[in-house]
Amino acid sequence: MANLHAVATSGSYLYATGYDLAKIALVDMSNSYSQTASYDFLSSLAVTGASYHGEGLAVYNGYLYALYTCNPSGGYSTYDDSYVVQYEIDEDDGILTYKSYVRVGKNAFTLELYENKLYICALGGMQNGGNYNTATCLSIVTIGSNNSMTAANVSLATGMSGDFRDISIANGSNAYILLGYYDSSYAKLVGKIYHSTVANLASPATGQKR
Repeated sequence: MANLHAVATSGSYLYATGYDLAKIALVDMSNSYSQTASYDFLSSLAVTGASYHGEGLAVYNGYLYALYTCNPSGGYSTYDDSYVVQYEIDEDDGILTYKSYVRVGKNAFTLELYENKLYICALGGMQNGGNYNTATCLSIVTIGSNNSMTAANVSLATGMSGDFRDISIANGSNAYILLGYYDSSYAKLVGKIYHSTVANLASPATGQKR
């Protein structure tokens, strides 16, 4: 797996994705950690000339969720909406079967699972020096009782600045969000950590900075 970015497990099976090739590797941990399958970014979703990158993985209710970013013209200067792709996991052999997908924010960095929701920090475009992207957002994917997916994007609240870069949810009362961007020389990250309840993530008021 080239440039490994994320792993997730289901039973005795481990899944890994890498940034460079946008592949998912299936590893059988009960059989000397041997790789038994590999999955490319779906050709049915791919657009000619675009490049795709594996960023995150999560397992929920018998399904694997994979996060991919998209550069529509290759390179790294322009980003299109990212993808969350849903695969059903065969519990007997770990094999993945594609089921569905949704689009989320541009240049998405994280895939945080809490209860039946995936929280995705999306920078909104290329990492900049001296300012943040106005299209940055927190994408929230809700997984329904029938395993359907719906996505919504949350913009920066009043008084908050920076790209959505990371999120960690400890419990319903304690969610932490990292916002930031590089200074004009790209020498350091100008960042802040905000504290929120999970309920307020979907409709934030003025952020509480820590």
